[in-house]
Amino acid sequence: MKRLCDSGKLVWQDRLLLILSMILLIMYLNGVRLAQVKGVSMAPTLSDGSFHLTVPVSEPKVGDIVVFDLPDSEHVHYVKRIAAGPGDAMICGGQCTILSEDEYFMLGDNYRNSRDSRDFGPVRLEDIEAKLLF
Repeated sequence: MKRLCDSGKLVWQDRLLLILSMILLIMYLNGVRLAQVKGVSMAPTLSDGSFHLTVPVSEPKVGDIVVFDLPDSEHVHYVKRIAAGPGDAMICGGQCTILSEDEYFMLGDNYRNSRDSRDFGPVRLEDIEAKLLF
């Protein structure tokens, strides 16, 4: 069985493997993760079962697609689009709500088939884990 560097020099495949491993390690250490979409709440933008890279986000913006966790959901991660941010007014269920400085209103792109902020209310900034990269 041939091992890495058996011949005393790196061949191009070994170099490529080493470089790719280093890139993946650097990405992981910088918070890049992989998220899988489950369900059709983000259709047609995101498909059920699709995988996406995520990066940590400190200042999410309206329109961003983010991954978040609800405090009472026992580590169920949601992937939704930010529809409104801090200071925005939302009318939902006939009531007008003004979001506080750390609240975001989330909606699925397939809003007729989505469990989102209309069901569980605004999401706090501290519960937003990452932003999707395409």
